[in-house]
Amino acid sequence: MSFGARSKARECAVQMLFRWSIEEPSFLSAHATLLEDHISQYWQNFEVPVFAQETANHFVKNVIEYLPQIDEAIQKNSQNWRFERIAKVDLCILRLAVYELLFEQQTPEQVVINEAIELAKKFSTQEAHAFINGVLAGVVQSRM
Repeated sequence: MSFGARSKARECAVQMLFRWSIEEPSFLSAHATLLEDHISQYWQNFEVPVFAQETANHFVKNVIEYLPQIDEAIQKNSQNWRFERIAKVDLCILRLAVYELLFEQQTPEQVVINEAIELAKKFSTQEAHAFINGVLAGVVQSRM
């Protein structure tokens, strides 16, 4: 898959995770069928190449599957910031990036971090990218 298609997949995954977090705040306990419906509804409004769509679907399903471990890593590395206070969009970006860093290690760490920073610049506040960079750097450091 090309770099651009993987970037688009990340963008779509963050959008799906954000929508999911708004509609289903307790999405940890979500039923698989509900998740499939959510993903299908998203693709009714967006058209991307098939491989980007498949990758985005893979990201979303796996972020949900590994959410307890992902959130634990975020909590450990978001010093001086209560987990509940992290903006939803920032949390979705972090969840995707932490998933990639911990469970899909074929993409270089710096690429994952840079992609998360770009997503923060596109979807969040001016200060968000620095926060996200710090949390992800901590996740990488704690793995060593």
